[in-house]
Amino acid sequence: MATLQNFDFAYNSWIEYARKNQLDFDVEKFKRLTEKLESKKLPIIIGSASLALFLGVSERQLESVLGARHKFYRQFEIPKRSGGVRSIACPYPFLYNMQKTILLRILNPYCSAAIEGNAHGFLQGRSIKSNAQAHAANHKKQLLKLDISDFFGSVKQMAVQEIFREMGYGDKIARVLGRLCCHQGYLPQGAPTSPALSNLAFTGYDQKINAVCTDLGLIYTRYADDMSISGDDVRVMVDNIEAILIEGVFRLNHKKTKVYNSGFSITGVSISEGELRLPKKVKRQYRQDIYFIRKYGILASMNRQAENKFRYPEVVLGRLQHWLNIEGISEELEEAFDVYWRSINAYGLTG
Repeated sequence: MATLQNFDFAYNSWIEYARKNQLDFDVEKFKRLTEKLESKKLPIIIGSASLALFLGVSERQLESVLGARHKFYRQFEIPKRSGGVRSIACPYPFLYNMQKTILLRILNPYCSAAIEGNAHGFLQGRSIKSNAQAHAANHKKQLLKLDISDFFGSVKQMAVQEIFREMGYGDKIARVLGRLCCHQGYLPQGAPTSPALSNLAFTGYDQKINAVCTDLGLIYTRYADDMSISGDDVRVMVDNIEAILIEGVFRLNHKKTKVYNSGFSITGVSISEGELRLPKKVKRQYRQDIYFIRKYGILASMNRQAENKFRYPEVVLGRLQHWLNIEGISEELEEAFDVYWRSINAYGLTG
């Protein structure tokens, strides 16, 4: 496999490699085994040596990771806004880079075709904005918000392996990919592959929930573990979703189930007037940033921050870009950008 540097893992490349190296190669059998992967334009990986090469490591390094995966994670807890703590398992760079390769070259291409329009989280071309936009026409009706309990933790390693088998990978490769993407037997919060794999694991449920909503004239979307349903008489969907989820491993967090009759927002975007807007509280904060920068300058505004004061210019720029993404350009926002950049340039800083 040493001659496979810069190999693209496509079907025709494997055939050419076998021909050049005069390998005893059953082309018809290879075609049958890889037809599904080729049809989806996914990398064809046929053994541990090619998998290691694909991941950018040696076979020995791959074996060392698989033999002691727990040593390749840093675990810590962060507080939840609702109380309690959230456990994070963040891969160290060596494993992270392997997972990132799996995400970019396998999961992202597959997700773009396999995941339907109801899901909006962690998908190219979809966002909190597209998630909210789907419900804008129902702004005068009801909104039901539901939360899936322990979303990542509900996706077990066997289910992840099955996802890779469904793509077309053989049992051995699917098992190894599943082990590389899981920690302690399930998807970890902190791995770059977990959002895409959780989306894939929930796709079947999305289809069933959306079918019921369509029959009832309701709109359904999901952003990660947050489900939103808008329309008339949305309460009926709580029992319907419970009945669908009970078939598998996912469950609702009933503490977060809420029905709104007016003035609602979805994934941090207000649609109460039928148009996408920042919530009033958020916009008030963004306006306050610009007020202090205009009055005192960026350096004095940085010094007012209790923490991360040296990142404050980046934070403000990110807030203005978020405002622009949700609402589009306006005179007020154009002026806010002007105030920001004039202050930045006055002190020779970079945003």
